Amino acid sequence: MTPPGGRGLVRWPAPAPRVRLLCVPHAGAGAALFVSWPSRLPAWIEVVGVRLPGRESRRREPPLTSLDAMADDVLERLGELGDDLPVAVYGHCSGALAALRITERLVRLGCRPVPRLFVSSAPSPSRPGIGEPVHLLSRSHLIRYLDDAGAGRFGDADVDEVFRLTEPAIRADFQAFETAVPLPVSALPVPITVFRARHDRVVSEASSHDWAGRTSRGVTRRVLPGRHFLLDTATADVLAGIRVDLTDDLTDDLADGAW
Repeated sequence: MTPPGGRGLVRWPAPAPRVRLLCVPHAGAGAALFVSWPSRLPAWIEVVGVRLPGRESRRREPPLTSLDAMADDVLERLGELGDDLPVAVYGHCSGALAALRITERLVRLGCRPVPRLFVSSAPSPSRPGIGEPVHLLSRSHLIRYLDDAGAGRFGDADVDEVFRLTEPAIRADFQAFETAVPLPVSALPVPITVFRARHDRVVSEASSHDWAGRTSRGVTRRVLPGRHFLLDTATADVLAGIRVDLTDDLTDDLADGAW
């Protein structure tokens, strides 16, 4: 399931892949978030889950606290896959900001086609650090924030140990997202799909519209049922959108001779 890419990327090989879907999880999470996706997507989409330091089998490694370090970690391992298969990038929640930084790097390197960037429950790419920094909250306030966002019930006694193990990675991820200096706004030649929950109280509708300034290829917006933690309630809808958009992207680019 893993080897090339080592422990940093979890690859579920597809029988006849035409595109690779690189998936970046929300704060504190790892590649396990995407374990069900390969069986729910067409065989021509190969799913690769990102596992950053500080979680799962990399839990003994110090977590990273900058978007650039996260992008470095992912791109080094992506290069070990040894092919030039097109890579679409997906980022959930705060992981969308890391996904954007990875996409920017891939475009700049020009080493492989990037058909699309997908983001869900995503904060604004231009002003991610609005409000009190989450990574500096006390433990009790951090737990309350995560509970309100729908990311778990860490305040329950039976899962307190789970929170203790994941807290360093959660704080490091939020530090990376909240202290990042946004790169100068440039329109990437990559279309973007923005998934937003209809009843999201964490990410405003205005924040989701900020993604339009990051692409010269257009934005597709999909409003889905549920609250902020969209993958709890609408994974099937997210996967359906990914399948439809990648089908269109591959068809259009092949017809245009882009690949």
